[in-house]
Amino acid sequence: MIYKATQRISEEFDRRGFHYRLCELDDMSLIEAGFSVNAGPFVLVRFLSRDEDNDVALRIFDLIHKVPEGRCDAVRAACSKLNEKVRFLKFYLDSDNNVVASYDLPQRIDEESVGPCCAELFVRCMQILDGEFHCLAEAIYSPSESAKPDPLALLKALRELREHPLPDAESA
Repeated sequence: MIYKATQRISEEFDRRGFHYRLCELDDMSLIEAGFSVNAGPFVLVRFLSRDEDNDVALRIFDLIHKVPEGRCDAVRAACSKLNEKVRFLKFYLDSDNNVVASYDLPQRIDEESVGPCCAELFVRCMQILDGEFHCLAEAIYSPSESAKPDPLALLKALRELREHPLPDAESA
């Protein structure tokens, strides 16, 4: 069954010329619309409706798929930083170590506003991810704090080496 909120979103996306796919599942109807993030992945934004209310759930699942265990803290910190910085989308690391972005429309939003609101959110997703995806990428690929050299430890090691040089191969 195609719920009325999904139908309204579809009508608005048609009006704006957005490319999308309408899906009907047993317990929900949804719109999928995608875009490529600058220097990032191709993203599918899903607008999920589970009943005749207008409380549409926007989800971007697997924005980053299967974050390595050693990078989870850095990615959680990046999500927290993004949540403080941007409006409309909230980022989190789910139980499968995938980064998810989400937003929920209010249940009592009027029918005439559902489509335009979702179209605006779709554009905002593009803008936010084009401008901020680098925060998540840096959390995955930049050296961890423990991997960065400690300047004092390096100085101590150099002093130790100067005071106690290693014997060269010929004198050993």
